[in-house]
Amino acid sequence: MKKLRKTIRNPETLSTRQSHKKNILLYDFYLDLHGLTGDAAISRVKSFFQNKHSCTIMLCHGKGEGILRSRIRAFLLNNPRIKNICYGENANLREGDGVTIVDLI
Repeated sequence: MKKLRKTIRNPETLSTRQSHKKNILLYDFYLDLHGLTGDAAISRVKSFFQNKHSCTIMLCHGKGEGILRSRIRAFLLNNPRIKNICYGENANLREGDGVTIVDLI
């Protein structure tokens, strides 16, 4: 009964979570960077990339003011291991500019 009440009060919350899970399944890995500083996020991405080869990763940095998004994307542009970068707003994802999809060599 509690779940039903929550769904009735906030139906968009439930549908957002479900679609987000569907998008995650399209990628090999998912890295959540919410709440981290720019330096902490970049170090986490660097350590995450160390053992990964030929895979697709969804980096979820959130929308916010765009500070973390710009730091992450600047780091990715200068990384030689990146084969392709796709920004969420260009990929028509529901998450929009809160995600960046990366293909590693």
